[in-house]
Amino acid sequence: GRRAFEDCYNLEEIDLSLSQITEIGEEAFYCCRNLIDIELPVSLRIIGKGAFYYCQNLMSISLPENVESIGASAFYECEALLKVDIPSKVTKIEDSTFYECTSLKKISLPDGLESIGVSAFNNCLLGQINIPETVTEIGEGAFSGCRALKSVKIPAGVSDIKEKVFYYCYDIETVELSEAVTNIGESAFEGCSSLKDISLPSGLEKIGAFAFRSTNDSVRLKIPSSVISIGEAAFVGCSGITIDEENKYFTIEDKALLSSDKETVLYCWENKKYRFPKEAKVIKSWAFQGNEMSTLDIPEGVA
Repeated sequence: GRRAFEDCYNLEEIDLSLSQITEIGEEAFYCCRNLIDIELPVSLRIIGKGAFYYCQNLMSISLPENVESIGASAFYECEALLKVDIPSKVTKIEDSTFYECTSLKKISLPDGLESIGVSAFNNCLLGQINIPETVTEIGEGAFSGCRALKSVKIPAGVSDIKEKVFYYCYDIETVELSEAVTNIGESAFEGCSSLKDISLPSGLEKIGAFAFRSTNDSVRLKIPSSVISIGEAAFVGCSGITIDEENKYFTIEDKALLSSDKETVLYCWENKKYRFPKEAKVIKSWAFQGNEMSTLDIPEGVA
C-alpha cells in the first residue's frame, strides 16, 4: 500500500521474487535511504508514483517484463542507480521518473514507447540515449543537465522540441532533428557548449528565447526560410549564424540579425563598431550581450 515502508532507514535488501503482488503502491519505499537491492516478482505490473522516491543507495533494479506502468517520480533522486532496462510493455516514461538519478549511465527504452515526460531524466549521467522512433512527445526539461550526453537523434514523430529539453547538456556534440520539427522551445539547447553539429529543419517555424544561448560559438546555424518567429537572445554567444535568403521575416546584415524591415535588432555579434540601419526602431533584450564593441551610436528614435 501507499507509504507502506516509508522511512525504513535500516532496510538494505528486499526479496519479493516469490510473492504474487501485481502492484507496488505510491511511495511504498519512500525515503528508504539505505536500500541497496530489491528483487521483484514476475507478476508485477504496476510501480506506483514515487515508489522508490529518495532511495539514494539503490544501485540496481531489474524490472520484470510484465511491468506496464511506472509512475511519476518512481525513482526520484535514486542517486546511486546505475542502469535500468525499461520493459517492453511500458509506453510512457512519466514526469520526473528518474529525476536527479545522478549516477544513471545507461537506460534502455523499448520500441513502442510513445512519450517521455517532463524532467524525466533531469541531471542523469547518461552518455547516450536511443530514443525509439515510436516516441512522439518529449517533455520540458526531459534531459536537462545530462552533462555526459554526447549525441541524440530526435524521432520523426516529434514536432515540438520543448523548453529546456537539453538545457546545459555540456558535452552534447551532435543533434539530429527530424524534418517534422516546427518549434524549438525556450532554452532548448541553452548551455550546450560542445555542440558542433545541428541542422535546423526546413519546416521550422519558431525558435524560442535563449534556444541556443551559450552554445559553442563555432556551431553553424542556418535559419530556414520557414522561420517566422525568433525569441529574445535565441542566439546569444553564437557567431556562425546564416539565414536562407528566401526568409521573408528576418535578415542578416553587418553581423546582426534583424527583422526583414530592419526596424528590430535581435542580435549582433563580433562587431566592434556597429552602425544601426536607418530603419532601426527597437533593440531587443540581450541584443548586444557579450559583444566586444568599442563604439556604439544609437540613432534617435530607437527604443
